[in-house]
Order: sequence, then C-alpha cells, then structure tokens
Amino acid sequence: MKLCRPIPALVISSLLAFPLSLANLAVAAEQAAGYQLPSSSLAALVEQAKQDKVLLSPDGFWLLSLSPQGAPDVKQLAQPMMRLGGTEIDSHRHLPGKLPTLYEELNLRRASDMQLQSIPGLSALMPVMAPRFSPDGKTLALISLATDQPRLHLIELASGKVQEQDLRLNFSLGVNYRWLPDSSALLLPLVVADSGKASISEGALPGMPGIKESQPNQVAKRTHRNLLKTPADHQAFAQQVLSQLVLLPREGELRPLGSAGFLLDADASPDGRFVLIEQLTEPFSNRVPYRGFAKGYDVMSLASGATLYHVGVPGSDTERDDADTPGPAPRLFHWQGEANLVWAEGNRSKEKSVKTHEHDAPAKDDSVHEHSDTQKAEVSFRDTLYTLSPPFNMPPKVLGQTQWPISAINWRDDGKALISQLRRSKQLIKVSLLTPATANSATAWQDWYQISSKDKYQDPGTLVRDPVPHLVATRNGAMYHYGDGHSDEGMRPFLASSKAGEARSLLWQSAPSAFERVVTLESVSPLRLLVSRETPSQPPQLYRVWPDSNKREALIPLAKRQPALEGIQKEHIQFTRADGQPLSGTLYLPANYRPGDGPLPVLIWAYPREYKNAEVAAQVDFNPLSYPRLSPLSAPAMVAAGFAVFDRVSMPIIGVGKNKPNDTFLEQLTANAEAAVRVLTDRGIAEPGRIAVGGHSYGAFMVANLLAHTDLFAAGIARSGAYNRSLTPFGFQNERRNYWEAQALYQQMSPFNVADKINEPLLLIHGEADANSGTYPMQSSRLFDAVSTLGGQARLVTLPFEGHSYRARESQLHVLWEQEAWLRSHLSPKETAAAADAEPL
Repeated sequence: MKLCRPIPALVISSLLAFPLSLANLAVAAEQAAGYQLPSSSLAALVEQAKQDKVLLSPDGFWLLSLSPQGAPDVKQLAQPMMRLGGTEIDSHRHLPGKLPTLYEELNLRRASDMQLQSIPGLSALMPVMAPRFSPDGKTLALISLATDQPRLHLIELASGKVQEQDLRLNFSLGVNYRWLPDSSALLLPLVVADSGKASISEGALPGMPGIKESQPNQVAKRTHRNLLKTPADHQAFAQQVLSQLVLLPREGELRPLGSAGFLLDADASPDGRFVLIEQLTEPFSNRVPYRGFAKGYDVMSLASGATLYHVGVPGSDTERDDADTPGPAPRLFHWQGEANLVWAEGNRSKEKSVKTHEHDAPAKDDSVHEHSDTQKAEVSFRDTLYTLSPPFNMPPKVLGQTQWPISAINWRDDGKALISQLRRSKQLIKVSLLTPATANSATAWQDWYQISSKDKYQDPGTLVRDPVPHLVATRNGAMYHYGDGHSDEGMRPFLASSKAGEARSLLWQSAPSAFERVVTLESVSPLRLLVSRETPSQPPQLYRVWPDSNKREALIPLAKRQPALEGIQKEHIQFTRADGQPLSGTLYLPANYRPGDGPLPVLIWAYPREYKNAEVAAQVDFNPLSYPRLSPLSAPAMVAAGFAVFDRVSMPIIGVGKNKPNDTFLEQLTANAEAAVRVLTDRGIAEPGRIAVGGHSYGAFMVANLLAHTDLFAAGIARSGAYNRSLTPFGFQNERRNYWEAQALYQQMSPFNVADKINEPLLLIHGEADANSGTYPMQSSRLFDAVSTLGGQARLVTLPFEGHSYRARESQLHVLWEQEAWLRSHLSPKETAAAADAEPL
C-alpha cells in the first residue's frame, strides 16, 4: 500500500531559470515562505459561498436546499491515502479519496408554502453528503462526516426526528447506497471485520518484487497511474475494498445478503423481489484501473438470498481502447419493467464484425436498427440488446440489434426504450425509439435524432423522469426534456415535448431579459416548474412557474450577492481566422475600465477541441444574462485583479471527411491564436508585448506549443499539462492512433521536442498527486528541466496532495498568487513592473 508523506515544511517546488545570485536568493526566500496569499480581491473568490442545490422529494411534498461546503484545508488532503487500482482511497474511513459534494447546511421546507421544518440536532451532523429521499418521500437518508467515521442517519421528515445507524460503511470505491423501491429498507455495503486494519498492517510488505509479463497479441492500453504492481498491492487493495452487502430495514434486524465481495453496486428490481449485484472478481489486473477489472453480475432473491443468475465479464485489459468497436463483453446491466434484466453485448462473430463504413447498409432483420444515411457497406451489427425474465433460468431473448455501439439505454413509462448509439470516430450520436416485439408485432425502431456529439445547438438536453420508477415520462407518446438552448445569440434555456419522428413542441423558454433554467418539473398537468432565475445584477433565486398562465412566484434565494463582481464587464466576441473559420470567445474587463482607457494586460485562456464538422466547431458557448460568478481557478478570476481576460477562446482543430484533425494541429492552433490576438489588438483592448496565454490540462499542452512555435505572447501559464507525447504512446485526448502508427505526428505535436524554442517566460503548475491518464507530474518537471537547462525562463510550482485539479483552500489561494505575480511581472510596462506583495498564511 502507498501512503502520502506528511505535509512538508517546504510546500512549493519552484525554481527560476535566471542567472544566479539575486534570482536564487529570491527563490530561496519564496520557498521558505510557503503558501502565499493573493491580493484581497482574488482571495475573496476562494472564500465566496457556492450556489445552493435544490432537491424535490419524490412525492413533491418536501423541498430540500443544500449549501455546498467551501474548499477543504490542505490538512484534510494530507490524510494518508491508499493509491492503488488506479484510484485513491481514504483507507482509515473507507471513503474515496475524492469525495462527492459535501454540504455544510441543509434546510427542509414544505414545497407548498416554503414553511421550514425543524430538525433538532441537524447542525451537529455537518458536513453531510449523498442525501437520498426514500421513494415514498417520508424519510431522508444522508451520510454525516462530523465524526472520525462516516455515519448513516435517517430523518423522519414529518417529525424531524433523526436516527443514527451505528454501522461501519465501506464506500472505498464510491458512495453507493440505495433505497428499496417500496421504501422499506436500504441496501448498504459494510466493512468486513478487521479488513481495513489488515490492509494497513500487511499491505506494504517490504522486499516483494514487482512482476509484469506480456502475452502474445496483447492489446494496447493508455497510460494510467497508481496501478497495482506487486502481490502486496493486490492483497492490500482486496482487503480494503472487501465489503458485505446488507439490507437495513426501517424496522427489524439488519440482514446480510450473500457473502462478502468486492462490491461496486447493488440495485433492487422495481418490484422489490430481486437485487442485481455488481462486484469485482479476482485476479485483479496490473494494466488498467479497477473499473476495468473483471466483474461478476449476480441476481439474488431478496426473500431467500439465493443467487438465481450469474454472468462473468472479463476485464477491459483484453479489449482495445476503441469506442467504435466495443468488445463482446456484456455491459450496461439494468432492470426493466417489474423484474426483467436487460444488457447489451458486442458482436462476437468475426465474420459479421466488418469495419464500420461512413454509411452502413440496410438491415434484413427488423430487430437490427438501420442507418438512415445513404447505404454503402454490407450489413453488420455492433451490439445486441438482450433481456432475461424471472426465474432467470432460460436463455435470454434478443430485444434488438444496432449497427453502432450502444452508449445508453433509457426506458420510458410506456415500455419503450430510447437507445443511444455513439460513433466516437465520426463524432456522431443517434438516439432511437425501440418498441420491443410482442406476440402480435415485430420489433420496431424509430429515430428521434442524429447529431454531432459536440452539437450544442441541437442538443435536446435532459429527459424528464417520473420521480419514483425513474422512467422517462411520456404523455400521449411525447417525452419532456429541458436544455440550455445554445444559439448564436447566447443561451435561452427551454422545456419542450417531443415525439420520435416529429418536430419538438416548445412548452416554456427563458425570458429574453433574464437567465432562467429548469431545476425540475413539478407537475405535468397543470404544467408547473421550479426554475432558477438570475440576471447580471440579481443572484440566482428559485421560482415556481406556471407556463400556461405565465404566473410565477419567488420562493427562496439560491446564492448570495457578490457586490465586488457585479460591475465586471462581459462581452461575447465573434471573429474569424485566416481561412474563414468562425471563432469566438468571452471578453471580461475590469469594472472600472472605460472605452478610451487604452490597452490592458490581457490573459487569453483556451482549450483545443477536435471536430469533424466545421459548422459545429463554429458554435458559440455564451450566456450574457447570468449573474457574475468567478470560480477561483477559472481564467476570469484574474479580472478581479485588474487584468482583461479573453476566456473560452475557440481553438478548433478540424478534420473533415477522411482527414484527421491532428494532421494539421500546429497550423490550425497557430491560426486560431493569431486571430484571437488580432481581434483584441484591433479593438484596442490589447497591445503586443502585454498578452499572455494560459490553459489547463490539454490547454497547458496548447500553451507550451504556442510559446514554442509563435512569438504572439509575452508569457504563458500551463497547469497540469502533458508535453511529451512519447510518454502517452497509446493515444491522447481524441487521438486514437498510437505512437508507432503516427510517430512523426507525436514528435511534431510535442512541445518538449522544441523546448529550446520556448523563449517566453513559462509558469508551470502541477498537482503532485495527479493521477489523470497522461498528465503525470513528471511531464511538467521534465519540461521545466529542458527549458531551464536550455537557457529559457521557467517556474515550476508543485502542489502537495493535489490531483489534476486543485481542491485545497491553500492551494487555490497560492495558485491565484502565482498567476497574479507572474502576469504583473511579465505584462506590466517594464518601468513599473513589480511582483504582488506576499502574505504568508
């Protein structure tokens, strides 16, 4: 088992590639100072309260509002972590290293009149996570982290009575627990006696060799961190995640279900007679994270505890990382109807598994879903949908077959299913309505829509579900759905109803003078919505809206005012690059800036994205009517310190037809950046020599390339990036070719290979515990070594205990300080350049 080291005295690893003497003295002083505080305007962004979340009970009687907790202290992140199986686990508390949202305040109200319900002792439970209403709406379950171990509490909503359950919960692989459909009990994973203790005392046995052995024709896998390596790793991981599934009734004795196992999930059938159990099976893999380990799916009778059906699924280490050709392993197991087990499987027949063409052929079997485009290739299918009914002792039946891989299955309340198919290589998604065969009718398919998977304008959004059975709600065959309503003019959220094969009917849309978003559909007849409403001067507030009569009533505030941010100017700018491709971005200006004040120091922030459709690449993502809120780690945060920020700048990398986007990556990236700089200088907002470029992850990769291949920018900020593509040899981002198939491309796209050309100051920031595939912290340290040794100017900041994003309060404050100081130093006029004052924590 691998444990984090204690928090170090020197928490920042930072060096400047300057000439010696004074520069080195300054570095030593900064290292001794530890974490730093940015200017007060930036520090306030870290301390600001987050927007409340709202949940409506299934019966519509109760409204729960939850206030998210702020950033944790770094001491919380410094707790010992088990880093095995491609994940992080708080082994002492049996919790995932990265917790779901924690809430520091909870308020329960009657939905009808917003009357507060008193819950004595509730504040002592904070923080809490994972609230779950019982299906009948009478009880609220939640997990309290107020003590050393997570504790389950049940709240009787009518009385406000709180009951603590003295159980040792095992949420090591995720905070998963569920109510039975009749609300009579909860399904929970518990710690197996002494398993956690054994994993710590026995998991790190010294002197055990790590052994790997490849097999002939082994498939390629992308790089991952924190994988299992030694027999001791396997033993420690197994002991940590071993859990016992139990049934906790509202009244009666706790009852174990089956024997202990490596539980991932447990879901009761809608009729409450069976439970579907998903768990890992040994031996575990050394090549993939735990999600890719071999699994077993079991159907168990809740009455007798007997296992009625079992299927084993091999691990993904035997399958290619290719979304267009999924392996034959069963997947997407779920319940349908009262107790029908449904799943999808990839095609097992080599004879039928032909390469997918741009256009597919018509199917001869009605159960096969045809491609609607011009047909060209011999028919084949990728996936088959199966169903198996109680008592689960007969061969499964075929529900239908598809020519593209199935990515999601959503059942409607009329017994029909929405089948989502995805062709990742073509960036296409298709959603179709499947009507299963009956004794009197054959299987029928009807397309609902087919769009680019990156098409924001035509995205139908979220389907409305019945609150208890969680089925897609329909009325006369129509489905309800709500979305953000992206368009060239900005966002106009909507609620609509749609039938497969027909145009959608708009039921409600956000007012043109405010930004209103559907929170939930309270009632279909009469139509009644809960809506979040905000304007540039009014923070979000919850409203009840009757679209048919245009009636509305204000309910509760969802966020606090941020007076310091309300004057910030925001403008969406559309422009074109040299080849005519439309681009866009959102410009933020300080509140006191006026036309005629002259150029400002500017930070351009972006993230390259690959497209197969130039029109989709031109779509804009802008919301002119939202209340100003600046996330502390977002680029617009720097506007609070007086900088102009050009955020979410389009960086499309387009490959049309058979052309791959990355084949012209550098040319398109450079053209995008040149256009962004040109539009700012033409408007008088920016001037050469005072523009910086920044990005996170793949955006950091962009930054290093732009500094190496252009002279457009005075400085760069690159956070949590990857810079040497030979260290990600089996694909990266949406590049599916491996290093040996496109060696020249990998070399050309790697800024590490041209580190000698990075002649502008580069700030590199990376989380020390970054486990994101491909962005190992080594990527930043190696680029820093290269740039500094070759005479360039660079600064490397390594954040202890942080992953791919930065969670701790101290880390966020320090990142803001680093960015502010870097921009002031390199974008200010030379005669007035000065670093921001440092205030040690």
